[in-house]
Amino acid sequence: MIKRSQQRGACVVVALVLACPSLGGWAPSVARAEALGWLDPEDDVTIILDADAGANKRTKAVDRLWEAAEAGRYDRAAARETLKTVIWKSSAPSPLRQAVLAKLLSDASPGAIADTRKLLRLRMPTESQWPVIDDICRAITARAGDQAWREMTGALVRSYARRVPTPPDADRPERGALLALYPGESIEQIAFKVYLKPAGEINGGELSGQAPELVEKQRDAAWELLGRLDPNGGVRASMMAAAPQDDPALRPIARCAQELKVVPVTGSELSWAKRLIEGADAGGEGAAWWSESSAAVGKLNGDQLKGLQLRHIEPVRWAAKHKPDWLATDRDTLLSELERRLDGRRVWRKTADMGDSGRLSKESLKDWRDALVWGDALAILVIDDALRSAGVASELFAQAAADRADSSTEYGGGLWAAEPVPGGSTNPKWTVKDNSFVVKGFNPRPGQRVNDRTFVAPEALFTADGAGGRVLCHYHFHVQTDNNADYAGPGVGDMEYAATHGRACLVLTSVKKGVLNADYYQRNGVTIDLGELKESR
Repeated sequence: MIKRSQQRGACVVVALVLACPSLGGWAPSVARAEALGWLDPEDDVTIILDADAGANKRTKAVDRLWEAAEAGRYDRAAARETLKTVIWKSSAPSPLRQAVLAKLLSDASPGAIADTRKLLRLRMPTESQWPVIDDICRAITARAGDQAWREMTGALVRSYARRVPTPPDADRPERGALLALYPGESIEQIAFKVYLKPAGEINGGELSGQAPELVEKQRDAAWELLGRLDPNGGVRASMMAAAPQDDPALRPIARCAQELKVVPVTGSELSWAKRLIEGADAGGEGAAWWSESSAAVGKLNGDQLKGLQLRHIEPVRWAAKHKPDWLATDRDTLLSELERRLDGRRVWRKTADMGDSGRLSKESLKDWRDALVWGDALAILVIDDALRSAGVASELFAQAAADRADSSTEYGGGLWAAEPVPGGSTNPKWTVKDNSFVVKGFNPRPGQRVNDRTFVAPEALFTADGAGGRVLCHYHFHVQTDNNADYAGPGVGDMEYAATHGRACLVLTSVKKGVLNADYYQRNGVTIDLGELKESR
């Protein structure tokens, strides 16, 4: 809407009327009205929400709208809602969103500060623009003396738990804000507090209206962060020893440590452990699997238990039934067996994304031998057996063909042992004929499809019917073309996936027609080329 303006000896300019002769035949527009200062606040709202208007123009509109709201010429609540919309739009330019944030933080009207805190608490865990994250954290730090701002604790932990290449953990703005909120406490103590009591704190109380799933996301994020800050578990062990031993949050961790001899490292692994425990407590197949696994792990010696992680438990259970001699041997013997298998296999080393030096990716057993624990060597051998079993390769080639025909995403799934367990039926519950192993695809849902070079694992892969927690490994494809050998290996995002979820992983790359190359990879960067799979004709 264009404002009415009276000019001496000329004409009255009103929106949607014919142009005045003195204006050279010009018809009123928002752009000209803005230049002449004739804009109504509603026009500023239009400009602010216009993604094509440009950051500078939209920021000026923010200033005018907020000035009108403070002067009583525009409804303050409506102005706040417009500005909050910009905070939610991560595609908006960061300078514009920073200007909006400053306006909201300056609002001292009744209820405004609490409303702004709620907005930031909901936005912070997924905020992606570092200038905005920096400004939010500076605002929290400046107000840390006000105990009400402690309600931001869980959101800060969830943001801090996200892995980023830069800045390093020690320089993360979320860290500074958390330390300001809890002077005298370490960052590990703060994260552990959120793990035990994830609903946040306002003067010792819980946040009202916290959805249960958000509470669990805070708890998982806190454990994820602790896994990164305390990779060896020493700090967590001391804090757990000092915590109430009957605390429900600590029970699944203690049970895993006692019965499976592993402690979940990341938040995703903690969720995995909880699902396994729920299955065990429900009886039937889940209880049978847990009983078999704990019995198999109980046979391991001290050297075999070193570095044991949740991803190793299913290979241990399987080997106890099918390769008991593997459980009776040491790390070096297992690695020698793996070396014998790999000798002479055709390998394809990744060259893409390796910089300008012409370097090749490290994918040989020799490259990574010292980084592999006993459980890693066992897991690789079991997965290699699975890849060579009847039916697995043919199913992988069928999935690869479907992936190549679909340019909206990469495909992926899981690899399971298929066998009866005492007290339960065949696991998993999909049709497996007489195979010892089975692969099943779990492709991204429509809303998760980013592009043809990204695999976003759906939740169903982690909770798959019958055996979600008992998967041997997750896999995905690099099969955009038949000749995709430059990408024969995991990318940066793939390695982040392995680190975040603690899974053993495979990437299957089409290197020539009818040939897939298999690369195993895991947390800590280990990548082992397992050679080619050939399509049967």
